[in-house]
Amino acid sequence: AASIIVLQTVQGSTLLKRQSEEQPAVYQLAAALDGMQSHPGTKNRAVVYTWEESRVLDYLHTGVSHRQILTYSYFLADVKANPEAEILLTDHVLSGFEAQAGPLRDKVRLAASFHSEALFDPVYHDIQLYEWIR
Repeated sequence: AASIIVLQTVQGSTLLKRQSEEQPAVYQLAAALDGMQSHPGTKNRAVVYTWEESRVLDYLHTGVSHRQILTYSYFLADVKANPEAEILLTDHVLSGFEAQAGPLRDKVRLAASFHSEALFDPVYHDIQLYEWIR
């Protein structure tokens, strides 16, 4: 029993160390979006459409405009109302839109990918950021 406790303690310590050193994928996304804003001389009017990631982006005070969105029809109206903006959306949004409207992969281009350990972040450990092609 003592050796099992020691083994579990060592394993748990290793996992705690890894978790403390690894940034969650949504934090990586927030840092990348903030990096977009910090380039001097860029006129970046990006809008990022997310689902649940917006909660974390709000918490981190991300400088890029982001909106939580659930319906494809509202998204299309919002994009049309903002013709100058660079439109970005997460893979979770794209999957939801495809469930509502069918295949949309030909309307997007992969802009970035973010990954963290699934054990520590089971739902949002993989985030792909897409650019909407007008």
